[in-house]
Amino acid sequence: MNFNRTPILCLILVVSVFTVTKAQKIPREFVAVDGYPIQKVIIKDCPLPSSQIWEKVYTAPDKWYQKILFWRKPQIFNAAEFTRDLIRVQRILIREGWRNPKVQGTVTLTPKDKLIVIYQVQVGAYTKVRNYWLNANELNKKDTTRFRRYISLAKERRFREVELYQAADSLRLLYTRRGYGKAIIVPKVDWIGDDSLYVDINFLVNAGPYCVFDSAYVYGVSRLSAKDVTSDVFTKYGKEFSSIDIEKSRRVLYSRSLFQSVDIIADTSVPSNRIPIRIRVMEANRWQTRVGGGWSTDEGYKGFGEITDRFLLTGARTIKVGAIASKRIQELNLTITQPHPVGAGSQFSISPYIQNRKEQNWELRKLGSTQNLSFYSGQWWTIQLIQKLQQSDLSGKVPLISVGQDQYNLDQYAISGIYDFRDDKFDPTQGGIVSPEISLSGVFFPSTYRFYKGKVFGNYFITFDKKLTYAARFESGILVPTRKDGEIPIDERFFLGDPGLLRGWKRRSLSPRDSNQTYIGGQAMMASSFEIRQKIWGPLWLATFFDAGMVWKNYTDYGKFPLQTSTGIGMRLRTPIGPIRMDVGWKTRKNPFHESMKPVLHIAIGEAL
Repeated sequence: MNFNRTPILCLILVVSVFTVTKAQKIPREFVAVDGYPIQKVIIKDCPLPSSQIWEKVYTAPDKWYQKILFWRKPQIFNAAEFTRDLIRVQRILIREGWRNPKVQGTVTLTPKDKLIVIYQVQVGAYTKVRNYWLNANELNKKDTTRFRRYISLAKERRFREVELYQAADSLRLLYTRRGYGKAIIVPKVDWIGDDSLYVDINFLVNAGPYCVFDSAYVYGVSRLSAKDVTSDVFTKYGKEFSSIDIEKSRRVLYSRSLFQSVDIIADTSVPSNRIPIRIRVMEANRWQTRVGGGWSTDEGYKGFGEITDRFLLTGARTIKVGAIASKRIQELNLTITQPHPVGAGSQFSISPYIQNRKEQNWELRKLGSTQNLSFYSGQWWTIQLIQKLQQSDLSGKVPLISVGQDQYNLDQYAISGIYDFRDDKFDPTQGGIVSPEISLSGVFFPSTYRFYKGKVFGNYFITFDKKLTYAARFESGILVPTRKDGEIPIDERFFLGDPGLLRGWKRRSLSPRDSNQTYIGGQAMMASSFEIRQKIWGPLWLATFFDAGMVWKNYTDYGKFPLQTSTGIGMRLRTPIGPIRMDVGWKTRKNPFHESMKPVLHIAIGEAL
């Protein structure tokens, strides 16, 4: 059989040349030690934190917790990846402002047939910004001044690519907030010669037409109607386009607990200035049960259960039945929530409840209800108006004059705000939440007590590389009686010592006492906590914490030091129902209440902070 061999020979030649060319990209000294285990990875003379480099490269030292996992196989040297890592480090340095950095790699074989890998970095002076131009004629002077004031690309500052694109995103956000939904911002960098250390930056702005919202289209609903979704968003037909309204709508729909996921997309590809909105939702399960429990050395077992039906009532209304049972407290409550016509995002809920609580020498039975009207007032803010009506019966095993009357009514009204800037409401990794509250007792209905009450709660946390979390919490409150007797119901007073704050104390034990050493609560309180959580392996996390706080009997003593402190260590096991937490806390200083200095153990579900 005769055939032409030329094409086959050409193909073989091309493949051979391609293979040789690819092999030449890897230095020979790296290929010679390919496949050996790595003993140590070092970076020398790097102006950036080494942690910033190790996050971006393949050949990196083991984490501290990986060193104690003796069964883990050692890291194997990969010559091709290490060659790419040298290029990655060089690009990181260029993005961080260095003009012509040089990165060289050295690999040394030890007598134990293990490798010591070294990144050798050489940099000179970093690049600076000489001038930048901004052509944003469509924005008002206030917006452009604010943009110029807060961006970091000022004259004579180090030029960093990440800051350049952050500035472009911030400028586009300003345009989309002002109605220019199709704005395009292109940053242009002009390098001044090869030897110069200066760059000129120009933001090329194409604002596009002034836009308004078009109709909203809903996808993914089955039990709800599209109207139940669109009636509660801020992207109304004909309204000025604003990216803030899109984010506000997403957060409002999330807060309803009706959906597992919510995506709101502005379709800017349409040729007209009317931008349609695509709302894609995934409805949550109709029935949801939540059961959990906890245990501590002083509390005994504590269990809670909750049953929710989100679609039993018509529209977007929800109904929830909850119960708590423990050694000290039993409670049953029913909550019905429905949208409210105050405005988009508003809702009204009513929660009747019955509770029985036993403490040292007294027992408290409560029958009441809480009415809550909340409405969304901004991108991050929610305002709540709260009414609490309660009838209580207090009986003691021994006479307790300081606790209050045997029976009393409570008519209490409160206004609170919630500033929630977490990145995700259900599984946050960054941000925090702040909630102040002011209340007044004895307004419209008969009330045995009259007092003012103020509280503030704050929580903030930040996570690095999804493996290290710093969390902080602050809480403070004050009670001011308006009657001469100065009496305040015991269930409104302040106590500390629980699995969340002052974990070195037993439950509610950080409190003023009476002559019988009974916890009677105080009129003022201050507490804070700081916690570090580090991922160890898989779902297992290690936590260390430090708590400080105090409860004062009279509000006039608020702020008097010293505060009581405690510290401890704990473990977290991530599960589908939330983290299972075990903390052991110790008091770090002697206290005026003569409480034992022994450690306290807490086991619970959910994070303390």
